[in-house]
Amino acid sequence: MKVDSSPKITDSFQKFNKPETLTSLASKYEVSVKTFRKWIVPIEQKLNIEHKKPFTPIELRTIINFLGEYDIEKDSTKDN
Repeated sequence: MKVDSSPKITDSFQKFNKPETLTSLASKYEVSVKTFRKWIVPIEQKLNIEHKKPFTPIELRTIINFLGEYDIEKDSTKDN
């Protein structure tokens, strides 16, 4: 019998599993890029932070686990 040893991704993370850049995440957390950079200083050694480079799913999970989930409903219903 084969046992699946890969980590299970929760349904909660699936909704956040999209390419995100530093700028797009700062926008979703409703802060400036400068503030967002300050927030992630404690975990920056786990991230590859480059301008306009999307975070990997593992990096995104690290950020969300550290900061908490952003409000995806609010983001998807932006006012025009």
